[in-house]
Amino acid sequence: MASGALYAAGFFPDAQFGAAPPATAPLWQSWTSDSWSLEARCGFALPRSAHAHLRQTASSFQPAQVGPTTPEGPPPARSRPARHDRVLFGGRTVTYGRWLHDDPPDASWDDGRYRIDVLGAVAREPTSGRLRLAYRIVHHDAVVLARSDLTLPASAVISGDTTIRLARDHALTRPDTSPDERAWLTGNGDELTARTEPPPAPFPPGTPIVVDAGGYRGPTTGQVIRASVDAAGRIVGYYWRPDAYNHVGHRYRRETYRWLLSAAGDVRPTLQAPDPGPADLVGYGAQVRAIDHPDLLTGTVLRLGREPGQTTVCEVQPDHPASSPITIAATDLQIIARHGWLTIADLTAARDEAGLPLAADEIMVTVRERALVSAGPSGPIVRRVQAAPRRPDPLLDPEAHQPEARFRDPLRPPLPPLGPAPGTPEFPGP
Repeated sequence: MASGALYAAGFFPDAQFGAAPPATAPLWQSWTSDSWSLEARCGFALPRSAHAHLRQTASSFQPAQVGPTTPEGPPPARSRPARHDRVLFGGRTVTYGRWLHDDPPDASWDDGRYRIDVLGAVAREPTSGRLRLAYRIVHHDAVVLARSDLTLPASAVISGDTTIRLARDHALTRPDTSPDERAWLTGNGDELTARTEPPPAPFPPGTPIVVDAGGYRGPTTGQVIRASVDAAGRIVGYYWRPDAYNHVGHRYRRETYRWLLSAAGDVRPTLQAPDPGPADLVGYGAQVRAIDHPDLLTGTVLRLGREPGQTTVCEVQPDHPASSPITIAATDLQIIARHGWLTIADLTAARDEAGLPLAADEIMVTVRERALVSAGPSGPIVRRVQAAPRRPDPLLDPEAHQPEARFRDPLRPPLPPLGPAPGTPEFPGP
């Protein structure tokens, strides 16, 4: 950044919107010597491409005359952009939601109240070679603090829980916060720390975990049921339930007593979101979030199909109960959780029960099979049922691939591969 450069943000009436800064005073304006600090001043996130543009133009732009609000005051009410609002940037128009989606953070944690994003290496220290990272802290969808001066060794892997906690600690201990930032950190720092700290062993029931699932498909997520302790009181393993079992259509979704058992060394608490499942399992029951649709935030997929031009689309029922289904391109959706239907017969039976008939040109994909729906003499019919080209996965298809060979208590005789964990509240032991 050029010496003395300023990064400015201003809000102007819509009639003054244009590529060049308006000449008249803004409704609100703020500026700082760090582009990332502008996020907290404005209350909303900017992608890295916007910060790079700001750095290129910082030395050539002079802030307009200060309007009726001082730089330290809050921005106008409802000034944060919605996901579907248009953004003019780099000579093209894009929605705010797509703008952020196309440049995601390298690591992120979100529990619905707080969110921490770490946005990769934005620069490299010239003398030490250390990576300089940017991060932001979000509270109830508003950015409350953002900076770009967290440094890590050049060989550091920018992902995972450790990076999230480093960003948290860097924010909580930094001396250069504004009065508003310091007040927020003082009021929320303890709770933010408590929500992001790993629990001590033995991990309590319900703890989100990552488990090294051996040859199943690498690490996967789940929740602790209880610890397994040997006669000497040592924690040797954990009973746990994979998140995959909770997907709509999974054979074990309603059988909450189904569990697995892993060695303690293969289990660690995590801040990451539940594993959404294999990429192709999108269809009836999958949970999705829209990137920038004005009438859809989250919803459930009803059908998957193709439109002319081979565009894959989803028919989605919004979670809002008064909304009608919306057809949207699959590329305009983020997957929260995919489905777990084993066979085409399972899927069609569930849809019949739900009163959701087949439609021509549908694509049906399950764990074991895939099929197309075509128009028939008496209505749409399922055609061309084929085996899905998928590696065996016991978490998706436990009936065909029993997991007892990999999941067992290392210091006890083998237990039944599936069943209630003794001593759980639902299934008390003797």
